[in-house]
Amino acid sequence: MFITDQPREKLQLRPSISNTQKLPDHIGNQTFQLGIELGLSVVEMQQIESNHVTNLRSQTEEVLNKWRRLPEATYEVLEKALHRLQLSSVLSYLTYEEELEEQVERGL
Repeated sequence: MFITDQPREKLQLRPSISNTQKLPDHIGNQTFQLGIELGLSVVEMQQIESNHVTNLRSQTEEVLNKWRRLPEATYEVLEKALHRLQLSSVLSYLTYEEELEEQVERGL
């Protein structure tokens, strides 16, 4: 079972761009699987792969940016996806407080 130490209200927030920019260096060669776990289609993932054939980091950035625009993009979804891919260590790079401040500033 997946367990996080973050309060539920933080897990329901949409990750900020600054937060998702910290992740690509830590995903490695699991970008395709991450995209699928986050809800992107195989076709979308194949398109992303073909856009960045030799640049895995750019693939991961595009996956995360595309995912962030989905209505269901929350820290909870991201945490569960990373956990299923055995990338839970990547969670230490997320800073949930930043996102709270960003959403307050934008009036969300």
